[in-house]
Amino acid sequence: MKSVLEREVDNSWDLNKDRILRYLYDLHENPFNYDDTPTQAVRLGDELQLSTRDANNILRLLVGEGLVEEINAAGTFYRISPKGIETVERVLRKL
Repeated sequence: MKSVLEREVDNSWDLNKDRILRYLYDLHENPFNYDDTPTQAVRLGDELQLSTRDANNILRLLVGEGLVEEINAAGTFYRISPKGIETVERVLRKL
């Protein structure tokens, strides 16, 4: 099956990983989103219909890969990193 980044994936883990990365990229690209406002795993899970646990696990993996930044300020927030932006844009250019 193809992910939202048009990659061939064979499991739901990779499918959801691409969904989260694309969601964070879209937040970054939104002109009405002031300063790439970070989001919490709960909100992200709600938006993508994932459990908070799954969203947290995938976000931790993406942080470990350097594709997402974790921000700790009155809670834990996430936003796409420069490396994540570059990764998504490289994939989108191929489409």
